[in-house]
Amino acid sequence: MIFTVNNDTPSITLEGVYIPEFTKVWKDSENPQNKLAFIYHYCQSQHNPTNPYYNLSPEERIKILRKDYIEDEEWELENDPIVQEAIDKYNTLIPTASSAMLKSAEITAHRLSEYFSSVDFNKTKVDKEGNEIDFYDPKKIVDTLKNLSGVVKTIQELRLQVAKEWEGNKGRLKGTQTLSIFDE
Repeated sequence: MIFTVNNDTPSITLEGVYIPEFTKVWKDSENPQNKLAFIYHYCQSQHNPTNPYYNLSPEERIKILRKDYIEDEEWELENDPIVQEAIDKYNTLIPTASSAMLKSAEITAHRLSEYFSSVDFNKTKVDKEGNEIDFYDPKKIVDTLKNLSGVVKTIQELRLQVAKEWEGNKGRLKGTQTLSIFDE
């Protein structure tokens, strides 16, 4: 367990402090507690659908988290290799198989959305015989759109499953309860 959350404030655990990337944040930062809270929420929001920052785009997430936790308005994540290394380490340690699948499914759904937004039924191409034909096949597009509700439903079900997984592991992941040796 790397973090505990008490009164909605993430704190690094003793185990977390001994992870080299988090030790660097703790030792080399002017305000380590705020940077650790930034790291916690940034990473949790990528994997945990119950995190309040989950539905934000990565750019918006960084912007809001910087405002919420980093006092220096000039601070940029890409210019802070110590925080970036801690984020990279945390992102390798926390995902579960189902949260990784959810993330992949959501990325694919966003790509589908972008694809459908770019469809232009006025666009044409020339076939092998030199005839101008539709670039997009309207029937295929409509058939695919009919199946999207199933995709959305599947993603919603997966999101619920992952949320239950995170809630079920709350004590192990967030330190909200004490585990005995028999709980493992």
